[in-house]
Amino acid sequence: MSLTLRPYQSGAIQGIYNYFHEATGNPLVVIPTAGGKSLVMATFVEGVLKAYPDQRILIVTHVRELIEQNHAELKKLWPQAPAGIYSAGLKQRDIGARILFAGIQSIHKRVYDVQQCDLVLIDEAHLIPRSSNTTYRRFLSELGRLNPQMKVIGLTATDHRLALVDDAFVRLLAVNGAGATRESVRMSLNEDKVDKTSPFFSSLS
Repeated sequence: MSLTLRPYQSGAIQGIYNYFHEATGNPLVVIPTAGGKSLVMATFVEGVLKAYPDQRILIVTHVRELIEQNHAELKKLWPQAPAGIYSAGLKQRDIGARILFAGIQSIHKRVYDVQQCDLVLIDEAHLIPRSSNTTYRRFLSELGRLNPQMKVIGLTATDHRLALVDDAFVRLLAVNGAGATRESVRMSLNEDKVDKTSPFFSSLS
């Protein structure tokens, strides 16, 4: 199914590609409430996986309503998407899906069942605390040990609540129809481990 993106939505996606072409680190996509964040994620994921079918993509959030919403948006856009859900609250455990939508409380102890993951998208990324001894941080750290080239992309509508997130993400703004631009200081969870020769990086060139 073909869905037409608004200019700021396509700008957000292009901002991700531009970011990885120019830099290492973890971009943060900021899209206002009701701005179609789920569609942006779905379109980006479809593009990556169609270009590189061997990539493993994990989309993580904290509430089951968002898990369902994001999964449904991808299936509406791409009905044949190899996508599944891992959520105790939704009573689904499709741990082997190439595109896996998961709740952090359900998935955080299953790193070695997830195995290698190439790309992690975190919806509502403003909920990631600064402390390394937290569920999100431990989970990302353990995934990163399995694949040091793993990339993390955050998405949020409320970047003003990211009081201490600048140590983890570089902001990509997608507001007021202006497209995505880089802002903030570049820092990263795993900046020194990015392999620019990896297939996913090449797909963003």
